[in-house]
Amino acid sequence: MHLPILAVDIFGRAPGPDRKRRLAHYLSLGSLRQYVLLAPHQPSAMLYSRDEEDDGWYQEAIGAHDLLHLTSVSLAVPLAALYEGAPEASPESDHAEPEDEPGLAFLPDDD
Repeated sequence: MHLPILAVDIFGRAPGPDRKRRLAHYLSLGSLRQYVLLAPHQPSAMLYSRDEEDDGWYQEAIGAHDLLHLTSVSLAVPLAALYEGAPEASPESDHAEPEDEPGLAFLPDDD
């Protein structure tokens, strides 16, 4: 039986119940050490990592010029490299944000 230690997810623009359910599901997996949410429209990510000592989770926003440190699989990669060759979002279909705006918003604590 294989138990996941890393999960990577690409999500839509609008936060909502589906994203919250998926986040709760992944963070409840006992074997999972890291969970990455990638924005589909620009190099931006949220990295959730489990603290080995207290078994708690912490989150870190990763920007286009940052390294994504995936300690669970001993890998560090420039976030922008994951988006190389990907089609850019069109303003009509994605309502793209200005370049200086963050691509991800933290999930709200309440519904």
